[in-house]
Amino acid sequence: MKKLLLLSCISLLTACGGGSSDSSSSDLLFPTPNIAAFAGIYEDFSNEGELIDESYLHIDSDGYLSFYDYAGDAVDDFANCYWIEEKQFQIIEYLGDGSYKFRDSDNSEIVYGLSVSSEKLVITASNGRFDLPRTALTVSDLTPEC
Repeated sequence: MKKLLLLSCISLLTACGGGSSDSSSSDLLFPTPNIAAFAGIYEDFSNEGELIDESYLHIDSDGYLSFYDYAGDAVDDFANCYWIEEKQFQIIEYLGDGSYKFRDSDNSEIVYGLSVSSEKLVITASNGRFDLPRTALTVSDLTPEC
């Protein structure tokens, strides 16, 4: 199974991310020591040439990050199911100034910046920014598993 594009982007934070726009009050980004504030599902629709690759990031209330890649999109063209990689990262500590320590599934630790609003999650590092729109989907919507 192919590695999820989103996992690669979060691991490397290169060539991913979007531009920023003017902020409205509903789009106000803020860091928080409350890791549960990041809980939700965020979409990552990336362009592969003229095709759209559909994948999602789920952050649970304990700070675990799981990745869902829709196998039935135009890029994968496999089946109406999701390739799921559960609990690949965990947000383990708020370090202040919007920085958080993450632990990956190999127990390596890395620091990223995080901010959240009602509309999006932004992950930042010294080499990039990755904007993910918040969705109204639930984990049960991201089924069946392939």
